[in-house]
Amino acid sequence: MTSDPPSKTPSAEVKPVAYVLVGLPGSGKSTWAAAHPEGLPIASTDAFIEAYAAEQRLNYAEAFKQHEAQAKILLKQHLNQLIASKASFIWDQTNITARKRRAVYNKLHATHKVIFVCFCVPIEVCIARVEERERQAGEVINRNQIKLWASMVTFPDPGEPADGIIPIIHPSFLRR
Repeated sequence: MTSDPPSKTPSAEVKPVAYVLVGLPGSGKSTWAAAHPEGLPIASTDAFIEAYAAEQRLNYAEAFKQHEAQAKILLKQHLNQLIASKASFIWDQTNITARKRRAVYNKLHATHKVIFVCFCVPIEVCIARVEERERQAGEVINRNQIKLWASMVTFPDPGEPADGIIPIIHPSFLRR
């Protein structure tokens, strides 16, 4: 008498990954996203603002003032397309508060594995990088706004919903 091989149970569906970036302006989020080895689509208001700036021959700050609201609408549409396509992608925004991340997680977790990529970078480094972008590309971000965000930033803790966390830690924090 021969026995049948054990039945294979269907494995759980593998979800695509949504990398949700967490960090201040100038912390390296966009650089990380652009250099990601998988070349994933990036959802960011910056892409729309930069396109408006180039099209209308404006600097980033001028384009931001004129098109921020439209860029947010286009970002939302782009995110909805990425979610519906069930493809992996990168969400490049500050996402610095637990409340914001919880809303992002709740929006994505049914269709995507949500990985928070957290950029732990000193505010002085962020401001220096923002100042360099201003000199190079006219991208102006209010320093007082960055300082306010720095006072509000939190990084995910074990009680916060997430499918994974990738810390990106600036070398100066490792020397402390």
